[in-house]
Amino acid sequence: MKTFHFKEPFFLSSPHKTKIFDSENRLIGFVKKVYTKKTHRYISLLMDKLYFNYVFINLNGEELYFISNIIENKWDFIKSRWIFKNSIENNEILIKNATKIKTNIRFEGEYNKKNILIKRDFGDNKIHIYYDNLEISEIHFTPHKIPREVTAIIKKENVLPNEFIFFIYFIYRMYSM
Repeated sequence: MKTFHFKEPFFLSSPHKTKIFDSENRLIGFVKKVYTKKTHRYISLLMDKLYFNYVFINLNGEELYFISNIIENKWDFIKSRWIFKNSIENNEILIKNATKIKTNIRFEGEYNKKNILIKRDFGDNKIHIYYDNLEISEIHFTPHKIPREVTAIIKKENVLPNEFIFFIYFIYRMYSM
């Protein structure tokens, strides 16, 4: 079981690096929001769900993982979809918003032909991540503290990339508001 922690940025639209630490408080990398154009940053101050692009940067400064929202048609603004790209193994995970009631957040996806379910129930300060009906990770966060302290507990290792778990928290934060 691995544990990672970080502090959520004060503004989710901020392009500053968020430091990710392991259980022994060693820095392992950064998550950073990126914009493809300078105007996207200003637009995202009003409509932050429109431009959702994050990268994971290792300690050598290499951008290894990337997640972005998919905007192919007008329905993608209503029912959001994201693509997680792993530049090391050159594979992708497609995640879609399956939320029916705003208080019970649900995201679904597929990886290696097995289902991924990400959910948070009303009043729960945890996000649960299931892979093939097995809980593989939990993300805990402090609900009433700014900046939020986030802890990712990976119960079953080497199933999904650890960096994917970090990105899930940012997806949750953007779409739970």
